[in-house]
Amino acid sequence: MGEHMPIDLILVRHGESEGNLAQSKSIKGDEGAWQLDEFKARHTSLYRLTDIGREQAHQAGKWLKKNVGACDKYYCSEYTRAMETAALLGLEGPWVSDFFLRERDQGAFGSIPKSERVKKFSNDVAKRDQDLFYFAPPGGESIANACLRVNRVLSELRNDCSGFKVVAVCHGNMMWGFRLCIEHMNQEKFRLLNSSPETKLVNGTIIHYTRRNPKTGEISATLDWMRIICPWDPCKSVHPEFVKIHRPLWSNEELLKRVEAVPQLLNNSPQELKAYQDGCLEKGEPDYY
Repeated sequence: MGEHMPIDLILVRHGESEGNLAQSKSIKGDEGAWQLDEFKARHTSLYRLTDIGREQAHQAGKWLKKNVGACDKYYCSEYTRAMETAALLGLEGPWVSDFFLRERDQGAFGSIPKSERVKKFSNDVAKRDQDLFYFAPPGGESIANACLRVNRVLSELRNDCSGFKVVAVCHGNMMWGFRLCIEHMNQEKFRLLNSSPETKLVNGTIIHYTRRNPKTGEISATLDWMRIICPWDPCKSVHPEFVKIHRPLWSNEELLKRVEAVPQLLNNSPQELKAYQDGCLEKGEPDYY
């Protein structure tokens, strides 16, 4: 069993897909794509790249060949847009197609425009806006659930690719899942970064994690450095140069400070507290909140 992660883990988000294009047009008031029966019937896993998406894949491939070089192992999601992106990167391969890298399942939110989500699932959209991390669309998957699959992939990489240079082509929500798991990112930071245009992981984005200190060349036991590049528009690069990953640890006081940001709405009466302390509190059915 491998002791460490790969020395380099490079994640690539697929280029612009038919679904991305249809949603962006819908936001601008053009829902022509959603009036095509064949497109509406297409499962999100089958979306192809657009011409712009293919160009983004070519640009990502050029950047990888110039700045990363040949890799030891190549993975991609089984979704069509990810496989198409992988093939167009122009890397050596061969590719391992891994269904654990598939995009987060949007359930009933999939294959419909965002405007229709608001009309048909207003209560669910409101719940999503309350908690993006734990919310799962009807019949779908939460970001938290998707992170379980990310951890499955990381476990495989730790076992099979220790010391390797690995590239994996996947999806926007999965890229966030890797960030959450690798960087031990807390939910507050995730919500802040995910909602900011400056830290958006656009189509064609590359996240490069490494165990190699970019200044000294020293190899650490964990993926301690990262850069986030947008090859087709450097202005959209979140971290164009390597930055050190700081994984948070919390003191008791810091945990309580975070807790106290949430107002307590219910509490025991003084009589109930006294009965509990005296061991006389009536025991009811257990709950699991």
